[in-house]
Amino acid sequence: MVLSAEEVEAAVRVYERASGRDDWEEIDYSETGFFVHTAESFRLEVVFVLDFTNSMAQARLPDGKSGIEAMIGAFESAALTFPDSHRIGVVEFHDRNVEPRVLSELTTDKDSVLASVRQFEQEMFDHGSSRVWDGVAAASDLFSDDPSAVRALVFLSDGRDTSSVRTREQAVGHAKGRKVQLYALGVGKVHQEDRLRSAVAETGGAYFPVSDITGLEDLLGIIVNNLRGHYKVSYVTLRRTGEYHAALSVALHGAEAWFETHEFDVEGFFGPDNRGVVQVDPPSIDRFSGQATFFMRALHIPRGVDRILFRLDTNNPVSVEIVEETDGGLLQGWALSGPDSAGWYDASSDESIEFGNSGPLFKLTIYNIDEQSVRIPLEFDNSIYAAGKEFSKPVYIQVGSVFRIAFVSDRDGNREIYTMNDDGSGLTRLTHNSANDNTPNWSPDGRRIAFYSNRDGGHWIYIMNSDGSGQTRLIAGTHPSWSPDGRRLAFCSGGDIYLVNIDGSGRTRLTDTPGVDWDPHWSPDGRRIAFHSKQGETRTLYVINEDGSGLTRLTDGGTPKWSPDGRRIAFNSSRDGDQEIYVINEDGSGLVRLTDNLAHDTNASWSPDGRYISFISDREIYMMNADGSGLIRLTHNLADDCCPIWSPE
Repeated sequence: MVLSAEEVEAAVRVYERASGRDDWEEIDYSETGFFVHTAESFRLEVVFVLDFTNSMAQARLPDGKSGIEAMIGAFESAALTFPDSHRIGVVEFHDRNVEPRVLSELTTDKDSVLASVRQFEQEMFDHGSSRVWDGVAAASDLFSDDPSAVRALVFLSDGRDTSSVRTREQAVGHAKGRKVQLYALGVGKVHQEDRLRSAVAETGGAYFPVSDITGLEDLLGIIVNNLRGHYKVSYVTLRRTGEYHAALSVALHGAEAWFETHEFDVEGFFGPDNRGVVQVDPPSIDRFSGQATFFMRALHIPRGVDRILFRLDTNNPVSVEIVEETDGGLLQGWALSGPDSAGWYDASSDESIEFGNSGPLFKLTIYNIDEQSVRIPLEFDNSIYAAGKEFSKPVYIQVGSVFRIAFVSDRDGNREIYTMNDDGSGLTRLTHNSANDNTPNWSPDGRRIAFYSNRDGGHWIYIMNSDGSGQTRLIAGTHPSWSPDGRRLAFCSGGDIYLVNIDGSGRTRLTDTPGVDWDPHWSPDGRRIAFHSKQGETRTLYVINEDGSGLTRLTDGGTPKWSPDGRRIAFNSSRDGDQEIYVINEDGSGLVRLTDNLAHDTNASWSPDGRYISFISDREIYMMNADGSGLIRLTHNLADDCCPIWSPE
């Protein structure tokens, strides 16, 4: 049964309890935002795993259709019932000799998904044996890393799998690791049905028996209704500090339930509630037409917002639509105009959006995209708001590749290494210990990260895989930097720069200066190393050949990073007062200041394509275009975030 948000909201009460206390206190609904959202407003991602094996091809319905035709018909009916902003994808398997194939990446373009399945059906291929668990594993990898997304994977199985490389346990474990809910259609007489039921239940999904394939379409419809029967309860806590539990009381149709959260530290995510936050969902891209479609959604709305003024900084043609209420949109009844001569779109209403609400706002379509990777700034005009209200997180609309950034943060108590996407999403913690881990640096192939830590006493350099596994101690030292060929590290020890092979052998001293030499960074051609040398309060940039010859002073400053083309070096300097980010040509000419504010800006790092620079400003990570424009903030917390470094690809 799919209920309205109003029905569920009337049945739900929210309580909070301070740590160490037994009494629950109901929230004040008149002062805070409290919402129940239906699945239409979620970021829902659904991948279907379709079975094109011989058993499905040989199955026959009373009307003469094959099992494959029945499966495709049922899939088409299900796919077309999803709201506009929900993304679906498809993976198929058909033979032991062929890896499961992605027929469609996740997209909001349901027609293109259906076309890709029909096109595959017409191809000449052998209907062979089953690889369902390999298909489930491959499908699990299609989902995004955004923690706000709801991920569901729907597949058919008779409980047998004759040809997969992965076992059922491995495939289910992989799905759980990706936080994917599995929904299984048990077709016919299912082998070890209890094990299949329990495996699916482990992921928070469900199992549906299909004794007769003629009922496939009805059961797929039930699964879709099951997904649409999800609800999200959210509220804005009025607490500012302390540790609390939250609880929901639900009394609905004669049934009652009580749900409690784990203890959470309010200060860890507290922020001004007059700061609006939006995000843009991953795009649906049609490379043939050069068209990309995005949905902009609110994560938090300040009080009294009855107007939104925004623009896309692009010369490409753009269309903007308000998302319909039936698709979870928040702006039903709003008027939309634009773009004006400066490219601004203006949406407004006589009534403001409810405080703290979240959900889809606009559908954006960008045309004539002919680049493999392009990033378009989305800007808001905050001058239209009073009382300090703002949409303070500028957003990039990303088409194509998204890079990863490794960085250091003490958000969990001490300095640990994390990675995130270069739009601030997809946060992943890599190290877990009571020591301090610092200055991550990617290997040229992006598979490993070098860093230093005091976990074993003193300072030691470690190497780990890019997912945090396989952490291995290498040599005493700090600030490792990988050579472009991946064979050596430059690092600091005893106030000088050294080189070492990645197996720990061949330790060679590179510098011997009166100062303390820090922050080595290899040039892209592998011939030179930039570093800074500190004498008293003075920091000076140098470059030196990788054999120790040719020491050359460039300018005053610290923490140098070469651009990917090797022509420029980004660094920080206090030459104009506080620390700011500058770039300079490799020969020391062409000094340009990129930042200009009262904060301390340090730790510059180039994106792999040379278009962007990340840096630290007053304990948070920011990103800007390589010319200093288009500033956006990537991290938002009270912790100390530092040392950002981009992945090579």
